[in-house]
Amino acid sequence: MLNDNKNSAIIIDGEIEEIEKVTFSPRYMHKDRVVFAKMITINGEKYYCMTVGDLAVGDYVKASYLKNSRLIIKIDFYGVNQ
Repeated sequence: MLNDNKNSAIIIDGEIEEIEKVTFSPRYMHKDRVVFAKMITINGEKYYCMTVGDLAVGDYVKASYLKNSRLIIKIDFYGVNQ
């Protein structure tokens, strides 16, 4: 992450295909909810994301991530695959 710059974040959009738990995930509280790290697969690529768990497989999202670390810094939900 030392070489990542949030000003050069890459934006992707697509369907969440898989959500995996991260072993020994860091966690913290956000608005009285525990936030866990997850590996989220979008369009066949894996990304690291901190989430309260509101996302699900089949959701369509738009995400900004840091190229070198594949860390999602912003994710927006915009639909569900029907």
